[in-house]
Amino acid sequence: MDGDVFNRRVKRVWKRLAEALGDGLDPTECAYRLENAMAQHLRKHRGIGVLGVGEHGLSDPGGLGRDRVVVAMRDLIRREVVDRVAPVLIGRGRFKTFDDAQDFVHQVLDVARLDTLAGALLRRPDGIGLRRPPRPREAAFTLLNESAPLGDRA
Repeated sequence: MDGDVFNRRVKRVWKRLAEALGDGLDPTECAYRLENAMAQHLRKHRGIGVLGVGEHGLSDPGGLGRDRVVVAMRDLIRREVVDRVAPVLIGRGRFKTFDDAQDFVHQVLDVARLDTLAGALLRRPDGIGLRRPPRPREAAFTLLNESAPLGDRA
């Protein structure tokens, strides 16, 4: 197909996620950046309309609206980030095959709290004030009971 043009650049809002995928950060950190980028993207584009689920996604019985929004978010992530950067990351040796890249993206999506973000979006479909879900915090008791190395000056 001569003359085909493939755009490998990602929009500014998705850049930190793309860098995290390329730098080989763990899935938890990539998921955190994904949640942050998704919230920014939805605020910028005025909410649920950018996902293409429309009003029918809001009125499904039994919470199906949330599931439909999560699927639309996953599709947006694939379209805006994964499909653009995966070939570059494979070419640079970050992933050996496209299946390896897909497996890593699935790990990231499993950790990401898109369902929580979708619930917040359904409560406020215009996306105004939408924020990523807060990171879970460790209890102080757990942190105090961890052993730490003494260091060089001990």
